[in-house]
Amino acid sequence: MISHSGSNGRWNALIGLVPDQQDGVLIVANTAVGETEAKETKIILKLLTELVSKP
Repeated sequence: MISHSGSNGRWNALIGLVPDQQDGVLIVANTAVGETEAKETKIILKLLTELVSKP
């Protein structure tokens, strides 16, 4: 898995890619305060785990 996150102070984005499967997930939130990135990370890890375990 390859991931990257970024924020402009108002928006937060997190992308996770699974190159071996040519698949990925992008999550964008219109807030960048508090636990935004931690919540995005939790969601993206759940989704990517499902992608990796699919046949």
